[in-house]
Amino acid sequence: MEFLVATVIAIIGVLVAYRTLRNQNRGKSVRLHYTSNSIRFVLPEGDTMDELIKVWAGGRALIHPVLVIVRFENTGQAPIVPSDFSGPIRIKFGELALFSAGVLQWNRDDMLDIENDPVSVDRSGLVLKPMLLNPRDRMTLLAIIDGIPDDVKVTTRIAGVEEVAHLPPPNDHVRSSMTVTSLLFELQSQWPDPRLIKAVVLVGMFIVNPNSAFDNIPEVRVAGKRATTPSRLTFMFENVTSHTVDTLNADDPLVFDIGEAHVVHHYVEIDGNVLSSKEAQYVVLARDNQVVIKGVDLKAQQRVVVHVFTGGGSATPTVTAKPSWIDDVTQCMHTMDDFIDENLAKTEPRVLLLDSRLHRYWHRLIPIWRYRFRKIAQSLRRVRKEVAAVLADLRG
Repeated sequence: MEFLVATVIAIIGVLVAYRTLRNQNRGKSVRLHYTSNSIRFVLPEGDTMDELIKVWAGGRALIHPVLVIVRFENTGQAPIVPSDFSGPIRIKFGELALFSAGVLQWNRDDMLDIENDPVSVDRSGLVLKPMLLNPRDRMTLLAIIDGIPDDVKVTTRIAGVEEVAHLPPPNDHVRSSMTVTSLLFELQSQWPDPRLIKAVVLVGMFIVNPNSAFDNIPEVRVAGKRATTPSRLTFMFENVTSHTVDTLNADDPLVFDIGEAHVVHHYVEIDGNVLSSKEAQYVVLARDNQVVIKGVDLKAQQRVVVHVFTGGGSATPTVTAKPSWIDDVTQCMHTMDDFIDENLAKTEPRVLLLDSRLHRYWHRLIPIWRYRFRKIAQSLRRVRKEVAAVLADLRG
């Protein structure tokens, strides 16, 4: 009996889903969806970084630079032609946000011709003239906003489309990943425990530049110096013993080569206190593509941190000279996850139209229910054969 009830409920669910899908597609095959996400352009946020790092665009320094990513896509089954539009496509960032710079990307080479399909800029955002959008045509804007982007919107008027529907990004916050490796040993089983000084180098960005979309606009300046393709290295050294370690000296330094990058600026902290430039020169020598850690005495549990800002390419540190007071150097590489779904059709509300999270939940369940429906169909066929066999025996 329970099996029969479950089967009936499953069949009813399939019929409802099919009817809903058919009703939605009937006369509504033209759809345009968009999603957006934002993050502070300079990381991490703080007084030190705000004072040290300046972002310039349009001939002025930005007060509060924020990266906003907006993506819209024709998620329908029919093309949207220019004659379907009764006005341009507008991407707005709110009253408290000033559009400063941006990069426009599209997923098909012939989707947009900048010369013949000009894009104009006003104070609130971007204006694109009507264009042909075939199904799955997608456009992405990476914008640098000065201010606080509030209620980012993509608006236009399209025949057969009630509104450009907004889908929240799959993650409420931008997430990052970290990969931990050793700069001295290939196998993790070889990693030794530090006996004197624990050495860690953090490799990461201090501006958010997905897939290196921004070249030299906006311009980034570190301590007044221009930094092209900037990145950041943080060298941390901690005394893990219960006594002062005084083996660090200029005759036995730890030397890093940072690859194709070059040093733009650096400063040193000991237990959170920033050293003067004169004091810092006794601890580290950082210039060109080399960082030399040469001299500091660390008390028990004390930590020295060397912040190095680079430009000119990817900073990939390698150890070229290892002193006796270092057993290993651990590298932590930070990468940022994708801000939004590559394809909005993955989160398109095809069946359930109540809540955007419910849309995604439904589409995650589709493979599971497809498997369950297949098992139910197999069970029904088996039951039908058994019933047929019983009837055949009764007739015989």
